[in-house]
Amino acid sequence: MRLPNPVKASQFLRLTKDLQVIALHNGIYPVNDVFFPVINDESKILLLYGGYGSGKSVFEVDKLIDECLAGDYFRCFYGRKVMDTVRISVFLTLTDRITERGLESRFTYSKAENSSMIIRCDNGGSFNPFGADNSDKLKSVKDPSHILCEELDQFTLKDFGVLISRLRTPKVKSKFIGLFNTTTVKKDHWIKTVFFSDKTPMEFSEYSVTKLFCNYTDNFFLNKKEYEQTLWISAGFNKQKFQEISQGLWGVEENEQPFVYTYDEKKHVAATTVNPNWEVKLSFDFNVDPISCYVGQDNGNTIRGIEMIKLPNSNIYDLCDVIKAKYGKYLLLVTGDATGRARSALVKDNLNYFKIIKAQLSLGDRQMRQPVSNPTLEENRVLVNAAFHWLDIQIDPDNCQGLIFDLENVKVLADGSIEKQDRNDPKKQQDALACFRYYLNTFFKHILKFT
Repeated sequence: MRLPNPVKASQFLRLTKDLQVIALHNGIYPVNDVFFPVINDESKILLLYGGYGSGKSVFEVDKLIDECLAGDYFRCFYGRKVMDTVRISVFLTLTDRITERGLESRFTYSKAENSSMIIRCDNGGSFNPFGADNSDKLKSVKDPSHILCEELDQFTLKDFGVLISRLRTPKVKSKFIGLFNTTTVKKDHWIKTVFFSDKTPMEFSEYSVTKLFCNYTDNFFLNKKEYEQTLWISAGFNKQKFQEISQGLWGVEENEQPFVYTYDEKKHVAATTVNPNWEVKLSFDFNVDPISCYVGQDNGNTIRGIEMIKLPNSNIYDLCDVIKAKYGKYLLLVTGDATGRARSALVKDNLNYFKIIKAQLSLGDRQMRQPVSNPTLEENRVLVNAAFHWLDIQIDPDNCQGLIFDLENVKVLADGSIEKQDRNDPKKQQDALACFRYYLNTFFKHILKFT
């Protein structure tokens, strides 16, 4: 039996075309040099990620074919989020590589459009397709030795959790392999949280993980200049998007008409702490669930975003209890949505929101800075952008995530209104931005006179 023998592509391509064909049919096949460090990887999870055209799918398929031919227990489940896309992607790559490497006599499968896509090896090993259209269906994945997920970014965290729980057979050391392009992984994607941050959930923290970045520039089998033209087309001839996909950068949420166009994450996001010598200013938004409050401090031209408090399924009394516990020892000033003082905002016993806040936090009249009315969105947008342009603003990255999300994502429509987003998603309700707008309206409206 011919044993598979991967060699570096840089060496393989020195052979003549005839010798390359002979080598392939004698078990010798090329592997892009970038992948050589993970050929014998023994970690529980292997992630191959980066830009388009790196050849990561072909490499992993070749590697799995080798492990199948080794003769040990091998039951690989391969798939994508949508089952209907498996046939024209992973299955096609598998069968093409079996043919190109002259291994047809070792494997049995059908390329018919209605075939099962199961590939069986003469030693009992098998490749079995799956889709994750319904997470519950993943529980039928039984005793896999390997699970291969192409376009891992399209799977949900729940999908991943179910799949990783299937890797428990005692027959072999099992492995999860995930392939994805970085440009499709945005800031809040679960892949970044689980594998590329210090906030990995406890249930995944004990798994050994190998991560390998690869890009089209690592692929010896591409005409790189021609492929760059393909990438320009994929990017819609957008220079920023081209740089993103050609360099294998993490994806960036695109907001073509942001409400806050002077905000810059690099300039305005930094860790903050409470300064005991400054007042703590509270700005409330009452019109959404979760009820919300921005906690900030300022001194002249300096603004520090301390916390964005959101309490789902709660009320103004609970919110005041949280504020009292965290900030009760400081001098507090209160502002917020002007509708909070209206008769329509009565909560009970003829009390509106601001009266309740005043009573619950034991505040005096001078500490209550609630506005009589809210400015127009157009006027408000000018103020917010002037503030981010002229003032020294720092917003805490951990405690003000809701505000940062709104600053980056809230859009303005052609009529000047704010685009409504998913009211069922607390991160997309725009309440955090509303709190910050009310805060600026009360304490920094004067800066418009100097801009």
